[in-house]
Amino acid sequence: MRSKSSFLRWLAGVVLAIAASLFILSFFLDSIIRARIEHSMNAKLRGYHTALAGAHLQLLDGVLTLNELIVIQNAHPAPPVADIHSLRVGIEWHELLFGSVVADALVTRPRLHIDLAQLRAERGNKVPLREEGWQQAVEGIYPFRLNRLRIIDGSAIYVDADPKCPLELTHLNLTALNIRNIQAPKDPYPSPIQANAAVNGTGRLTIDGNANFLSQPTPGLRVRYWAERLPLAPFEPEAGKANVNLKGGVMQGDGALEYAPGTARLELYDASIDSLKLEYVHTAATAEAEKRRVQEVKAGVHKVNNRRGLLLKIDDLRLTNSDLGFNNTARSPSYALYVSAVSASLRNLSNHFSEGNATLAAHGLFMADGPASIDATFRPEINGPDFTLYLAIQKTDLTRLNPLLTAYGRFDVAAGTFMLFTQMSVKDRAIKGYVKPMFGNMEVYSLKKDSGKPLLHQAYEVAIGTASKLLTNHSTEKVATEVNISGNLQRPNMSTWQALGELIHNAFVSAILPGFDREAARAPQPGG
Repeated sequence: MRSKSSFLRWLAGVVLAIAASLFILSFFLDSIIRARIEHSMNAKLRGYHTALAGAHLQLLDGVLTLNELIVIQNAHPAPPVADIHSLRVGIEWHELLFGSVVADALVTRPRLHIDLAQLRAERGNKVPLREEGWQQAVEGIYPFRLNRLRIIDGSAIYVDADPKCPLELTHLNLTALNIRNIQAPKDPYPSPIQANAAVNGTGRLTIDGNANFLSQPTPGLRVRYWAERLPLAPFEPEAGKANVNLKGGVMQGDGALEYAPGTARLELYDASIDSLKLEYVHTAATAEAEKRRVQEVKAGVHKVNNRRGLLLKIDDLRLTNSDLGFNNTARSPSYALYVSAVSASLRNLSNHFSEGNATLAAHGLFMADGPASIDATFRPEINGPDFTLYLAIQKTDLTRLNPLLTAYGRFDVAAGTFMLFTQMSVKDRAIKGYVKPMFGNMEVYSLKKDSGKPLLHQAYEVAIGTASKLLTNHSTEKVATEVNISGNLQRPNMSTWQALGELIHNAFVSAILPGFDREAARAPQPGG
């Protein structure tokens, strides 16, 4: 009995001695392991290289820890595209109980940085992303396949043309389980995944769902997402490339995202955007680029419209306390049309006919003065655009339209009010409706306002004012002209949104302004 007890003590001492030796020996291997891992990763990467400050393999439990791992793009080495404070990889003991030897990775405080120069270099790289060696480099770090991934307190930043408007994620936490599909292998999305992060300090983004990291040819993902107080300012530089001036705006909402081989779905369930200022700027210098952009958007819409396996849908999107405008600097003088204090609701908009009608309802103040409203119904497209539009602009100070009137009609007004009512429908490529502009108490010539203008121009404006008085309905003190609209779309392949924009443009330029021209034609001409 005594000999057995002595043997057990001896055995325990041997085990402890071996464990202590392995523990101490592991520290002597640090420099060798660091150099081998760094060399192995760099041998597999193309266009990038790594720098590793330290590595430690604990021989007792097989845990590998990498410290200060930096990933650098060769074309633009500063700043590094990734800086990982700590990467700890070990055996996932839970799955070992089920006969699977897989790895568990914990990434602490990783920082990703991508700027416009680095992004352009990546886009111009002739080597496809899948052939740059990323997967091989990561798998070469540890001998067992990754099954569990956790990221703690990560961050990511993208800097476009304006460094003052970065898109930044901070306090990023992510957990992905069952990456090797060991549990529930027949489930189409067997891997639970959760993530959350702060967005530019004030916003928050959360996702919760499942994935299939082993599906071919690409991984699959099906998640719900929630966005809270997301600032839109980081998207200002990208919007500017499309002639859109975007200022402010905060978005929140929730929806669903699914992406897998043969299936793609992006749905916005309920969302709102508040305090957005958005202005489209048309310039002579970018006119050709704008035309090309319209064609590209139209081709993109045509490509996704009713595409099998792809669903894009907005259930309910609301816009509040916002300003929308159009600025035309290609005319002389330039002019701007805008609606302030906009509240709008867009519902049931989808790329599939089967989802039914979409509706748009909005109201605001035209030129920050006259109440304006629009109601539109978009029906499933069978033979081109199919929608009905109602637009009303109530009593608006006409002098606010002077830049527009001068740009097209070569005169302005001293006083007056403006109203517009229109109803249009498009179906089977046929247009039907009317535009009715109304002008009240219009005064073209003002001695005080026009005293500095040439005498011939003053005489011209007096003639226009006289003509408007001759055409006035004296019971209402308004000049009214109703223009009937009928015919076919100018371009058979015109998209719904393109047709809508052109009809609204025609309501102003092709109906209102010619009304002024007709009045001017009936009046005595300057110098005549």
